[in-house]
Amino acid sequence: MSRIFSSKKSVFLTILFLFVLSCTSDIFSGSEFTGSKGLNFYFDNNAPPAYVYEESAVPIRIFVENTGASNVVNGVYSLGIEEQYIKVDKKTDTINLKGKSLERPYGDQTQIIVEGKAKSVGSQEGINSVLSFSLCYPYETKANIITCIDSNPSSKEKKVCTVNPQSFSAGQAAPIGVTNIVPRMIIEKNGVRPQYIITIKNLDKGEIISSDYVNYFCTGKSIPTEQQNVIDVEVSLSDEKLVCNKNKLNLKDGSDELFCELQRIIPSVEGSYNSPLTVKLSYGYAQTITKKIRIESKN
Repeated sequence: MSRIFSSKKSVFLTILFLFVLSCTSDIFSGSEFTGSKGLNFYFDNNAPPAYVYEESAVPIRIFVENTGASNVVNGVYSLGIEEQYIKVDKKTDTINLKGKSLERPYGDQTQIIVEGKAKSVGSQEGINSVLSFSLCYPYETKANIITCIDSNPSSKEKKVCTVNPQSFSAGQAAPIGVTNIVPRMIIEKNGVRPQYIITIKNLDKGEIISSDYVNYFCTGKSIPTEQQNVIDVEVSLSDEKLVCNKNKLNLKDGSDELFCELQRIIPSVEGSYNSPLTVKLSYGYAQTITKKIRIESKN
């Protein structure tokens, strides 16, 4: 009897968990995860140290973590040094890090370790030098947003939902995010045609580059002006692709917006209901951090 009770209790708790999860899914602002970063990285506090002696080792360690929901494949990092003061064993390489998912709630982490050596400062007592570390990587934002469809706006019947603008401040687990959606139900014969004005914004401090040219930033190659601040965008409603006024956005001023609509008319007999609106953004992202060190004379 106790086994049967235990089994029934386990099933009940599982059902209760799924119910609570479904009821609280709207805590995520437009995505399964929130956040406004892709790759997060920083220098080890002691590598390099704040002070080193000339002709001594300069250990360099950078911690990198994928805090977003997109996988990074064939990203590139570049270590910038003042070569008259420091030499290193390597300055660039590729990087691959999986993002977080429902199955993997935390993204991959790694350490980049570089062996360096300070050069002679000559007759000077010491010099100050700056190290820079840049990461360039392709990334995606996938915003899954529940939006209201009202196929008969003039109806006085009780509505399942209300068509209202939506704002998202927490991001969608990526440095580029959807911040606002303004829906409109355009009345046409026998139904409505859903339309949306969607605002996209750069939520972090990195540079946006077309995915095809993202690695140019870290390898010192020239990037065509038309490939800077460019994002590819696709929008769908219940997996039905919307027609938009553009398929590329330009975030030169930090944000941009596009207009999208459903090609077909939704019949008025369908009433009101919630439907998933999916905004997919593809782009390249580049970020740089710096650290100062002082190289002291041994004399």
